Amino acid sequence: MPPPHRRPIPHGITRTDAAALVVFVVIAIAFVALLAGRPTCGGRSRVVRDAAQLRTIAHALALLSEDHGGHVPLPSAVDADGDTVDVDGPRKDVSANLFSLAVYAGLVPVETLVSPVEPNDRIAVDDDYAYDAPPAAVRPDRARWDPAFAADFTEGPANLSYAHLPPARLGAVRWAPLDPATPVLANRGPRVANVRYVAGRAAPAITNPRSLTFLAHGTDDMWEGHVVHTDGSARFAFTLAPDGLTYQSTSGTRPDVLFYDEPDDIGPHNTFLSVFVDPGPAGDAYRAVWD
Repeated sequence: MPPPHRRPIPHGITRTDAAALVVFVVIAIAFVALLAGRPTCGGRSRVVRDAAQLRTIAHALALLSEDHGGHVPLPSAVDADGDTVDVDGPRKDVSANLFSLAVYAGLVPVETLVSPVEPNDRIAVDDDYAYDAPPAAVRPDRARWDPAFAADFTEGPANLSYAHLPPARLGAVRWAPLDPATPVLANRGPRVANVRYVAGRAAPAITNPRSLTFLAHGTDDMWEGHVVHTDGSARFAFTLAPDGLTYQSTSGTRPDVLFYDEPDDIGPHNTFLSVFVDPGPAGDAYRAVWD
């Protein structure tokens, strides 16, 4: 039987040389693919800037707490007279009002509230933020923040990238250097339907396997991101339940999932990070929004 047809080898190149060339090409292609999967210099700078922005926001919240016994003041307390928004009591304590309060006080630039790696095109910097006498306020000359600042990206354009503790729970955190570091801010994460525990580790069930939040720092199907604590430290998490983060359940100590409000938490003091809208009349039934 005649040998199978092969393309002729160019004059002066042996079959050994050709084999070596093939190996070189394969290695080169693999190297290019590896580089394509790594962040560029610009990408790395955005990752660093993202962590810096989260630390800046945490510092702003700490400054807000200085004149209030180490606790972040809630919008319902700051706007007790109703000069800013025409909503009763704890219904004022939503993400938009809380972070707009920090911007209006001059503690954090409005640009800092939008991540440089933001994957949701409905979230953008509030270029029209009113730093003085905001017209959206009930009494603009006595307003404590600009009510036009938005956080609910499910209802329309929004101006806040980052997840955080529910405002009422955030207001209960004591911002003191000697207290244990508590997670308070992070890159947004996916909605978690429930959590199983396998060999002492959390196995979260994600509602949307195509969550946009995976695209900030992770991959198409995995979340990674920065988590910032009350001591100002920013730690990069590779899972939804970082090592060392726990809560006290009715069954004992369990791993704490960043974006899930564990129903068996005896506190509740577990870490639950999202963007929060209407908290309900009692101020404790927040609706979290997810993408």
